[in-house]
Amino acid sequence: MQQKLCDLESLSPKLSSMMIKLIEFHQWELVDQELGLLPDDGQITVIKIDKRHQLANRSLNQIKISKRIWKLLSDENKIGLIVHEMLSSALTPLCQDNSNHCKNYYQSSRIARNLTSSLFMKKTYLEVNELEKLDIQLNQALNTNDKNSFLKVDSDFFNIKVYSENGEILAQYSHPKLESIESFIADSCQKIALFKNSISVSYSLRKSAALSVELISFPTTYSIEYGTKINFFSNVLMGKVLSNYGDDSSCYEFLLNIIEP
Repeated sequence: MQQKLCDLESLSPKLSSMMIKLIEFHQWELVDQELGLLPDDGQITVIKIDKRHQLANRSLNQIKISKRIWKLLSDENKIGLIVHEMLSSALTPLCQDNSNHCKNYYQSSRIARNLTSSLFMKKTYLEVNELEKLDIQLNQALNTNDKNSFLKVDSDFFNIKVYSENGEILAQYSHPKLESIESFIADSCQKIALFKNSISVSYSLRKSAALSVELISFPTTYSIEYGTKINFFSNVLMGKVLSNYGDDSSCYEFLLNIIEP
């Protein structure tokens, strides 16, 4: 896992630290029961098999993994699962319709799978069309229609969710682009303070988003290998506040410190 985190850092500065924060943010559990089938990409299974088994399910910040299947995986398979789940969690779901075009190219799960497979790829990566497709997919994942190989998102995003004790979402606040971040935090904290029962608050923040994807080559023990390089990836911070703030000021100071540490 350490080696793959170093590989991620070579792909993109801060990508490994983002992965570590995501791993720590999620709750991991090995379960004995059979997990329900939740196919994240209906287009990928084209062969007939007797039975499919679900390896992992992800909901909110919880990830359940089948203990029986986990024991059968190699270390590389286990690392690949963790990387795939974290990338899937970080990327925004893109498909709001059932068109094959959207399912085949812009689903966040497919993008995460492509990135994970590139990270573990043994053979050379020479297909220019694959590189171009990955470039477009990553641009789409950052919520922009700009398909150029380099892009910048003008404004940050900041989302806040309030959960009940049993994990039910009670409220969700998203930062409007035309409102200052300080005003948004103050307004959200006033609303959060109105919840009298035990609650938890999660936040997701992207401070910046800019990327470029290019084909690179590097010497290895065996030959010249090829791969993709992401020059910059969106800096996403996620966390969960496990206490119920009784006043606006403590909530405001905590969330503002996330923006300006």
